[in-house]
Amino acid sequence: MFVPSAVSLLSALNVDSAAFENGGKIEIPGALLKLLLQIALAAAEFDEDGYLRDNPDIAKALVSGEIESAHVHYIGFGYFEGRQGGGPEVDEAWYMGKYPDVAIAVREGRIKSAKHHFHLVGAAEGRSPNLDQEENAAQWKNALRS
Repeated sequence: MFVPSAVSLLSALNVDSAAFENGGKIEIPGALLKLLLQIALAAAEFDEDGYLRDNPDIAKALVSGEIESAHVHYIGFGYFEGRQGGGPEVDEAWYMGKYPDVAIAVREGRIKSAKHHFHLVGAAEGRSPNLDQEENAAQWKNALRS
C-alpha cells in the first residue's frame, strides 16, 4: 500500500515538523482521518462470526452477494455506523477482575455486562477488552489524551 512520506503529509496539512514532534494538536480533514482509521481497521483483529451474528442484515447481504465480505463492509461502513461484533472479544471475567467498578455495576444491575460496558464507554475510556489488548488500549488512551 502506498503511504505518502511524513514530510509531504505535514506539508499538505500546513504543519511544521516541530509542532508534530512535540505532540501538539493538528487539524486534519475528516476524509484523511477516515482513511487512516480504515488502514488501522484493515490490520486489526476482526471477528467475522461475531460481526455476522450481531448484524443479521449484513449476513443476509453477504449470502445474497450484495457485499463482497463482512470484513470489507466493516472497514468501509460498519465501524463508522457503530456496528458491533467486529472488534476484539471482551473477556467478561478478565474485564470485571481488571475493572472492579464494572463488576459492581454489573452485579447491581446498572449495566448488563462487561461487553456492554466496554462498547458503551470502556473503549472510549481507554480500557482494554482483554489481557492481550492491554498494550494497544494503553497506546490509544495515551494518544487520545495528547
